[in-house]
Amino acid sequence: MHTLKLNVPDSIYVELMSFLKKYPNLNSYIVEDENKPDFTLSSIEEVRKRVEKARASIANGNYIEENQFWSEVDKHINKL
Repeated sequence: MHTLKLNVPDSIYVELMSFLKKYPNLNSYIVEDENKPDFTLSSIEEVRKRVEKARASIANGNYIEENQFWSEVDKHINKL
């Protein structure tokens, strides 16, 4: 048996996990699964910056409506 440590981008994580689930005993294959530290917020100031950035993005029209979001999610799931 071999052990691999991979840095998997979020954009393909779900697809990779779907692929692995095709094999029996998936849990015996996954040795470690953790998020990158950039998703950990270390201070209130960092949280404030991210919230303000999100608000500015929304104010500029950089968002999709909820029903469109779920439609896109459903389309992606159906492709798997």
